[in-house]
Amino acid sequence: MNVILSPAKVVTREQIRAEFGGAGAEVTFGDNVKISGIDSIHVMGNFTNKGLDYFIEQFYPTAADGQVYVVTFSFSRTVSAQERSKVIDETLSSWTWTI
Repeated sequence: MNVILSPAKVVTREQIRAEFGGAGAEVTFGDNVKISGIDSIHVMGNFTNKGLDYFIEQFYPTAADGQVYVVTFSFSRTVSAQERSKVIDETLSSWTWTI
């Protein structure tokens, strides 16, 4: 898992689709999820970087101070959707903002 600050104050599905499309990647969107009580966009897709194939699931929660974060889970393409969900659900269900 990787967490970074987003330079954008607001993130939309259109922005995300354009960003990934610019990198030649096609993504799909899952249902929005709650992260520490805050609604978050959920995006996923297959990627290849430097010859390495992987699958990501990415979330865009906004903290109470208005800062948008990008939370990325990267998995081998051999990891099933059920296994990915277990890892993600366990992590996000325990998420607490400390800022």
